[in-house]
Amino acid sequence: MAVLEQEQLHQDRRYYAAEILSKLNAKLAIPTLIAVLKEQCQKNYLSPNDLSRGCCGTAILNVSLEHYLGKGLQKAIIKSLGNMGKDAISGLPIIEKMQNEKHEDVRNAVLQAIQKIKR
Repeated sequence: MAVLEQEQLHQDRRYYAAEILSKLNAKLAIPTLIAVLKEQCQKNYLSPNDLSRGCCGTAILNVSLEHYLGKGLQKAIIKSLGNMGKDAISGLPIIEKMQNEKHEDVRNAVLQAIQKIKR
């Protein structure tokens, strides 16, 4: 859980921490997962498609990496909460706000999590 809470860590470490918590069904992590999801929802990840033509390769790579890892972290946290079922009911309001997410993988994770939590 401590890895998830450290915003300064690279997103991939936080992503893997969320994935592990999902597999462990670590219900003690629910408040941390919700807090990190709220923090992630406040970030505006540019899509590489949003960049103007003529951007340098480094800018495109950085935006692509940040978008991919940021959305991957959101998806992993949502999956973790969904896997915890009704125990994660306190995270339902933030998850429901993400139903119209542009990123398809995140949106699919949201829909599945809502179903699992409401069962």
